[in-house]
Amino acid sequence: MIVERETRFAHIRLHATKDEIVQVFKSVLSMLTMKTLIIKSDCAPEYHTPELLSLFTEYGVKEVRHSNEHCQAPNGMVEKIWRHSKTGPAWALFQSGLPLSM
Repeated sequence: MIVERETRFAHIRLHATKDEIVQVFKSVLSMLTMKTLIIKSDCAPEYHTPELLSLFTEYGVKEVRHSNEHCQAPNGMVEKIWRHSKTGPAWALFQSGLPLSM
């Protein structure tokens, strides 16, 4: 999930492997409404690859920040959007009266 801080618009892309992260960023960075200056992520190794850092430079990213890998609080906006994207549909299904197996 990539969230634009100004608008809080979330770009959600599903991918099968971590190797696809460069393609994910490439597709989203070209769609953003504002120029991206800072990228913030967790400390996952896929964000440290030369290919991805080169892509960030190509798109004018000035700084790549990483939060503590054991603490979700610094990624609060993204974590909150992710939590609501999971629980909202689950409650809607529950309230619809459909069987719990759904």
